Amino acid sequence: MVPRLDDYIEKFALEGVATPTWLLSKPMSKDAAELSDQEIELLREEWLGVLKAIQLAFQNVLEGNSKSPAVQSGLDLFAKYYIHLWD
Repeated sequence: MVPRLDDYIEKFALEGVATPTWLLSKPMSKDAAELSDQEIELLREEWLGVLKAIQLAFQNVLEGNSKSPAVQSGLDLFAKYYIHLWD
């Protein structure tokens, strides 16, 4: 998982891949194209934070630190956003 997450994070950081509207607390009533540049940038930064937390969780497990608080938090995020890792 870690190498694949590394690749996804790098690709997302460079290309943006998709606007992560799934992070919004309320479903969008407007098209993602109607978001301001600032809103899009905030969503991208938030998504990168989520991805890095997931990556840290898996890295901790690989290093034998499975009891780290970051592990459960990152795995919870992984479960929540699993479907969105394929964009």
